Amino acid sequence: MKKKILVTSGIVVAIALSSSFLFADAFFGGSDKVKKLTKSEQPARDVALDNESPQDLPEEVTKDPQTDQELIHSISYYNESKTKKEEIQSNNQAAIKKVKEKAAKEKAPVKPDLDNQQYRDYIKGMATDLASLSPTEREQIIALAKQVDAYENKLKNQQIKQLVQKAKTKGLTPAERNLLRDLLPTKDKGVKLQPGTAKPEPNTNDEQQQESPAQDEHQNNQQTPEDQEGTSSGQEPSQNQEQPNTDADQTTGDQPSADQQGDLPSTDPDQPEEQPVQDEQQPADQQQQEQNIVQAQETMKEANGYDRAKARDYAYQWWDKRNNAQYSYYSKANGDCYNCWYDCTNFVSQAMYAGGLKQWKSGPSYLYYWYYYNQPKKPSYSWGLANSLFKHMKVRAKQAENMSELKVGDIVQGDLDNDGDIDHTAIVTKIENGQVYVTQHTTDRKDHPLSLWFAAGYDVYAWKMGTASNITRN
Repeated sequence: MKKKILVTSGIVVAIALSSSFLFADAFFGGSDKVKKLTKSEQPARDVALDNESPQDLPEEVTKDPQTDQELIHSISYYNESKTKKEEIQSNNQAAIKKVKEKAAKEKAPVKPDLDNQQYRDYIKGMATDLASLSPTEREQIIALAKQVDAYENKLKNQQIKQLVQKAKTKGLTPAERNLLRDLLPTKDKGVKLQPGTAKPEPNTNDEQQQESPAQDEHQNNQQTPEDQEGTSSGQEPSQNQEQPNTDADQTTGDQPSADQQGDLPSTDPDQPEEQPVQDEQQPADQQQQEQNIVQAQETMKEANGYDRAKARDYAYQWWDKRNNAQYSYYSKANGDCYNCWYDCTNFVSQAMYAGGLKQWKSGPSYLYYWYYYNQPKKPSYSWGLANSLFKHMKVRAKQAENMSELKVGDIVQGDLDNDGDIDHTAIVTKIENGQVYVTQHTTDRKDHPLSLWFAAGYDVYAWKMGTASNITRN
């Protein structure tokens, strides 16, 4: 597969992307400057970060390179695998056969070639759908996915080198600069989530697992939005999007008070004396039940405004389908297909937004950007790319250290090959008997046991959404 960067009059013609990027932005307007905030302009961090000072944040956040030269000096590369494509295919024939069978069953239009990004993403999607596989199939798919992830590192390094060379000679456009930043491995991933005491659930096979009804076009291309620098100066995010989902159109609105309850029904004086006793007793029982429900709902609402129940309910509503009516960018950017892209992070971003997490469209660094637009505008990288969302959440929330800390509505991310590139994103939707379950897209699954990620040897990271900064950044 050819991987080139052709630049004509400042327009990027083509950039072949890794599993995290389907394509680079061809047009990226607006200023290349990020709005710098003085100390007095810096909004006070809310409960989200427990009043942590900027000095407590990772160096890559507080010292984000702004110029091409600063960016060049911060470059790092992925460890490359010496295993060739032919060796991977030869050593994983059983797993590749399983991938072909599943793709044929789902009518997924993926070309069985490791140099094809859609095919690599499809394999990664299977590696996060472990509950549908037998123990033997799990081992085979996990091994294949890790080798594929390592194989991609060479491709990612080639892209990084191409962009670095252009930065040294002609300079980078804003789109290219953000692309380079997001291609780079995460130097400090923070705290790895530790598994709890719960054991993985018994294995099921493909026949027992209900297939997603929205899989006819199933194909794992991770979406490729582009962060726009300087949105505060009038820029629009980069990739073909409209704007159905600005804070103005997408806000969840004020939450009605959960503890509002109707008055108890009054008794009818014309009824027999014994009847009012029954009427009073029944509403009392019903009232207690309603109070219990209200209390349960209230515990799902965080002080920062994040409503865990709403995030979970959105995930449950859309786990096996695409909300392309409201979030049409990725569908249109991929030729109006229904679900032919790697949708894990876009899906989770939608759920977080439904839960009340505010979009951020400005800040002292591109790392602060997390927003969505439909065509002709574009979403931020962090809205739809796992590695980019991880970098954004590092400036926005605290990580969980142990699986026992997780709550419904929290976000988990996985690094399949432990290489510094986050590959997958899911949302916690159920906790039961010590088990944590996540719901995800690509592969579409509802209440998948998180313990299987640990059993597979993935690096797992989690974000405590009750600590997420939720100030307004328009």
